[in-house]
Amino acid sequence: MEYINRDKEGRFTKKRKVGVLVILAIIGIMLLGLGYGLVSLLEWHDDHVIVYNKVLTVKTAYPITIKDREKIVIRPLIMDIKVDTPLEQMICETFGNWECKTALAVAQAESGMRVDAWNSNTNGTLDIGLFQINSIHWDKEGCSLAELVTEEGNVKCAKKIYDDSGWSAWSVVNNGEVGRHL
Repeated sequence: MEYINRDKEGRFTKKRKVGVLVILAIIGIMLLGLGYGLVSLLEWHDDHVIVYNKVLTVKTAYPITIKDREKIVIRPLIMDIKVDTPLEQMICETFGNWECKTALAVAQAESGMRVDAWNSNTNGTLDIGLFQINSIHWDKEGCSLAELVTEEGNVKCAKKIYDDSGWSAWSVVNNGEVGRHL
């Protein structure tokens, strides 16, 4: 790069611009920067790894899977229920600690804890035994008349009805009579 200039005496002269030096200086600085950048890049590369992720993963599976449930072990509560007879013991074992007291109260309110108790209702049905199992339940498995006249059969049928309907299947629960026996 050249330009024409006049010197002090008025003559025209060609002078080189100082720009060449500036350009060389800039190139040198860029080379130094590039070198520093290259060193920095190499140091970064020593500490890092580039991992290419899968953009899409296809997995085949059945729409549903059936697994066994995890068994939950519930420790029985130690309740302060006084059990005097083998019949009361059987009721508590059948209904468990949570419902033992209520089951004993229902049996006491329904039949006075008598296995031979029975009642004829105004609607034409009969109630039989300890838990006064109504004849509408006699067609259920384990609730036949022959089974209901035994202590064990009556208690097992009562538990089956309780599992299906809760305590509301007994009139003494619905009318509050059971509360006197709790």
